[in-house]
Amino acid sequence: MDIHPGNDEIRVVNGVVRGRDMHPILIRSVVHAGDQLAGFEQVTPDQMDLLAALTKKQKQYWDQLPREFRFEEVADRSVPRSSLSRLLSRAKQFGTIEQKPDGTFTKLI
Repeated sequence: MDIHPGNDEIRVVNGVVRGRDMHPILIRSVVHAGDQLAGFEQVTPDQMDLLAALTKKQKQYWDQLPREFRFEEVADRSVPRSSLSRLLSRAKQFGTIEQKPDGTFTKLI
């Protein structure tokens, strides 16, 4: 279990299995009246903003991307190809990037 970068209240539960994609689970403590811990609840990505959900390295890559670009233009030049693919997938989950039919990506934030 790790502390989520950018938010000390959110914990990341990582389950790594060889040969499978890793999909971390985000959880936060639930506190009831009297400041007593009542357990944990899962945090969905739509409850967080993109910048809080990215790792430090992903934030650096996000900042390096131009406002509009094509995958092949920046892959392995500005951002490693596999990292770019994961970053774009994450940004799509948050609705912060749009892909046009011609393959051009536009950052919405």
